[in-house]
Amino acid sequence: MAVREYNRLYLHIVLRPSKESAVAGHLLCAEAARLITETCEHTEVALIASAILFDHIHLLMLFPSEEPPQSWVRKFKAGFTKRFNTHAKATGTVGFSWSPGYRVYSISPNRLPKVEAYLRKQEAFHRNLSFEEEMQQLEMTCEESLQVMERQMQFGAKR
Repeated sequence: MAVREYNRLYLHIVLRPSKESAVAGHLLCAEAARLITETCEHTEVALIASAILFDHIHLLMLFPSEEPPQSWVRKFKAGFTKRFNTHAKATGTVGFSWSPGYRVYSISPNRLPKVEAYLRKQEAFHRNLSFEEEMQQLEMTCEESLQVMERQMQFGAKR
């Protein structure tokens, strides 16, 4: 699973089950951890950190250039849904589906420790903040970063 040094792409991926499937949260957590590991073992993708909550999953991953994130996410979602629904059918429990899409944030190597710390604190974080509020904050953080870069580029252009 060695990723070439010059092709490092660090991504923070956020996935969410459909609202109907979130009720199966305790099963989501246990099964997701196993399947994330299995999916990584069958690809060149390395899992750096994760936070698996009953209503969403955060993954911090290292992707090689040959493995597009959408391909990995598709494999993971399909494998998880199939495995979960096979179990649900056998036990007579509720089936599972994912919410459409997912979020992906590119992470620079110098920000990895901060993102890892953020993922470690997810359970405590969500005692006071909903998933929707968290996503709004992440989007604001990205937007603020873009604004800072734009100001820096404008400053550089005036020189």
